[in-house]
Amino acid sequence: MNIKKYAFVAFVTFGFSSSISAFDYSFKSGGQYFKLYGGASHIEDINVSLSGEILPNVTADADYLYGYDTGWTVGGTFGSEIFGNFRGEVDISYSRFEADDIDGSLTFTNTLTGNTVTTGGSAPVDGDLKSLDIYTNLIYDVNEFEKVLPYFGFGVGMSRSDEELKTIGYSDDQLEVNAQEKSTSPGINLILGTELINFSNLSAGYRFGFRHVWSGDEEVSGAEVISHQFHLKYSF
Repeated sequence: MNIKKYAFVAFVTFGFSSSISAFDYSFKSGGQYFKLYGGASHIEDINVSLSGEILPNVTADADYLYGYDTGWTVGGTFGSEIFGNFRGEVDISYSRFEADDIDGSLTFTNTLTGNTVTTGGSAPVDGDLKSLDIYTNLIYDVNEFEKVLPYFGFGVGMSRSDEELKTIGYSDDQLEVNAQEKSTSPGINLILGTELINFSNLSAGYRFGFRHVWSGDEEVSGAEVISHQFHLKYSF
């Protein structure tokens, strides 16, 4: 997410994202299923720490948070029973988030005298982040209840992000950036959910997900995404 570094310019300029066919989990035709889902997702504020020389003998060190509004996610999952209570999934989803603001501090240092000046605050950001995610998950079903099927699991995969940053700052004091960046990064999933029995081959359910995606840049923290998904599932 190197595009976060454009916010560094703003800091300097202004002073500163199953159905289960039956509860006994005896899937028909090999225990395969397909699921469509949608829901809300939220990216925790991303921490950015940058430093550099902006003028001869003057450096600027920025430490700030880059925030996003709550976004949305849609996707589809193909899964199959592996053995016992374990099943495997291939999950493909698309998410979109609107940028919110940057909030932090900026320290100017005169490298000749050692004198420093620190300022801080926040500024709105106009931009968005789109993400295509492909993950494989290993799920364990807790077969202990009659009407619901709780489960948990984890997964690994890749996230392909397309991020655009248009402007930073308020309308009367704004920096126009118009930058775009695309990147692919590895990530991990932690999953907690439940399937609800409905009709013979159809079910509905809820899934809570936590995903960490590495940034590949030591100056920018990885993205942590929390999602709430509601789905319909058809078992073959």
